[in-house]
Formats: sequence, C-alpha cells, structure tokens
Amino acid sequence: MRFQQFIYRSLVLLGLLLLWHLGCPSMAFANSDTNPKRQSIQFSLGSGFRIESFKAGLLSYQFDLTRSFSVRIGLSYYQNQDDYSFEYRAAWDPYTLYEYGESYRDRYANYYLDVLRYHRNGKHSMYYGLGLVYGYSEYSAENSYLYDRYEEITMRYISSSSQTTTSGVSVFFGSAWEILDWLSIHAEYSNRAIYQNLVETRHEVEDPYDGVDRRRNEQEGWLIESLGVRFGISLQF
Repeated sequence: MRFQQFIYRSLVLLGLLLLWHLGCPSMAFANSDTNPKRQSIQFSLGSGFRIESFKAGLLSYQFDLTRSFSVRIGLSYYQNQDDYSFEYRAAWDPYTLYEYGESYRDRYANYYLDVLRYHRNGKHSMYYGLGLVYGYSEYSAENSYLYDRYEEITMRYISSSSQTTTSGVSVFFGSAWEILDWLSIHAEYSNRAIYQNLVETRHEVEDPYDGVDRRRNEQEGWLIESLGVRFGISLQF
C-alpha cells in the first residue's frame, strides 16, 4: 500500500507542477531549446483502422516542454450497469412459481503520466520515456432466486464484489512521422511493472435452511506485462 500511495501522491504532485508550468510558461524552461511549443491529442488505430483514444483512454493529451522533452497525460473511465429479472409459472403447474433476478455493476478509472525524450531529425522522430500509472476498478453482482411450490418458499441470495487498485511504472519507445503540419503518425512499444491489490467478498444467504456464507479474499503482488505495439495518430495544434 505504501508504494501505491507513493505513485498516487507522485501523480498529484507532478500534475500540480504541470498546471504551474502551463499557467506560467514564461517562467518555466525560459532558456530551453524550444521551437514554438506544440500540443496534441492522440488516438490509436485499432483493428480495421478504427480510431480509438491512445492507451485506451478517454483522453490522451501531450505537450512539449522543450524541443527534446514532452509530457503526456491520460485518463480512462468506464462504467456499466445491467439489471435483469424474470418470473415463470408453468401453465400445467399453476401452483409453482419461479423468480430470478440479477444485477451487475462495473466501473474503472485509470490515470497515467509519461515523460518523453525526443531525438528529432526533420519530419521523423525517435523517442523513449518513463511513466507512472495508477488505477482503480470495482465490480459487484447480486443474484436472487425464489422457488414457491404450494406456498413452500425457498429463497437464495448471493452478492459478490471485488475492488482492485493498481499502481506502477511503464517504459516505452517509439517512432513518429509528421505527415502534415497538424498531423503525425506514430508507433510505440511499451512494457509496465504494476503492483496490484485485489479484495474479493462474497455473501450468500439461503432460507428456510438459514444458511449464511461469508467469504473474503485478498491478494496482492507484482505483475510485469508487455502492452505490445500500438499505432496511432496525433492531431497537433
């Protein structure tokens, strides 16, 4: 948990420094080797050349600090909810009733902050960098069953949930080509090492047997994974 708190606080601190830089451009990097500083919004090219936000995020925004250094920040968010229920009574057995209901909730939010080092050669650039990653996701499900036969009722209720906190670092390198003054394409390969903390709970009740089952499971550990190669475009302004 200390490492996760470190990543979270680092993101907050660096975010504040970036806001200061954007608000005081004349004070930060005043003597750097900049051309006019550029900004861009990035999108990835998915299967079938579908345009998606880069790094699977809701927002991916990059701006130059100097001609050689840039910062990329991103946010992704997802939320889904699904409810379903039905009631069944057979025509040939009107004294038997079966009811079923289920409900699902799923959401996550991820944040990342990357620093990129560029080596530019005309319209072509090579770059590499290091980033911080922080994310949180949760999932919950509820299922209920009711069986009524000749007014003898059997009921069962199950609820489960999980919360996952993720924090870590990423390394990457890539290549970019400026096609037009406002458009460039790029390819990027990245790996990341993340620390995950997963907490799962389950609660089950059955009546008339008065059975109650409560379980809690917690797991944590490191995960090193490759995110492969991604192709994308940048709209520059």
